[in-house]
Amino acid sequence: TAKEGENVASVVAIDAMGNESAPVMRKWELDTTAPVFTNSEIIDVLNHGSVTSYKDFSFKVEATDKNGVSYEWMLNGGKQSESKNAFSGAVTEDGFYEVKVVAVDAVGNKSKELSISWTYDTKAPVEVAITGTPSNGTKTNKAEVKLAASATDDVTAAEKITYRWTFNGTESDGSALNATSKEGENTASVVAIDEA
Repeated sequence: TAKEGENVASVVAIDAMGNESAPVMRKWELDTTAPVFTNSEIIDVLNHGSVTSYKDFSFKVEATDKNGVSYEWMLNGGKQSESKNAFSGAVTEDGFYEVKVVAVDAVGNKSKELSISWTYDTKAPVEVAITGTPSNGTKTNKAEVKLAASATDDVTAAEKITYRWTFNGTESDGSALNATSKEGENTASVVAIDEA
């Protein structure tokens, strides 16, 4: 059985009279050690599992091996042609994306896999609604304003949607607006903002 590293085998032929040929030698190196990543995760500008509206991505890794290293990148399971330690591109459709990479040495040993995933989201929340008092378009003798906002989104969970209110020209954040009306016409509006 060969050992890891350099191996040498030699043979001589011996005839019936005991005469030996010159030795014939074969040397080879056995490499069963996979490359090792020098960083434990893909270097990027995205946070793993994040939601973003940025379509461009760029990732980088570093691995070492005594026999050199190339890289196999995969985007959503599809092998990419890039074999260097960096991979970049752009996504065009909203949805979940995952990039995986392995380092491969000259004899085909593969490292452990590193991966990063994110969700690309360009659609704003929908079904934005305001509930509470006073009702839209009414006249009232009560100055107290107690309004709440709600919305839905294809990607962002309802509890992670944030809201920006404008009440008579003043902005505030939060899912509720508690304020005091001024004499005359008052206007409250809200914008829903998802994680992207």
